[in-house]
Amino acid sequence: MEKRNISRFSKKDEEFVKVLVSIGTKRNVARVLVFLLDRIETTMREIERGPTSPSRR
Repeated sequence: MEKRNISRFSKKDEEFVKVLVSIGTKRNVARVLVFLLDRIETTMREIERGPTSPSRR
C-alpha cells in the first residue's frame, strides 16, 4: 500500500478562497492563487495535487 500525505487548506486559506469567489473569481482559479501565495517556485504537478504542507500563515 502506498502512503500519501493528505493536506488541506487551513481555515484562513478557505476563507480567502471564499472572498475571491465572492468577487467573481472561479473557484478553481481562486484555489490555485491561494496555493501559490506562499510559494516562490512550484510545478504544474504540485498545483494539480494541491496543498502538500500546512499553511505557514
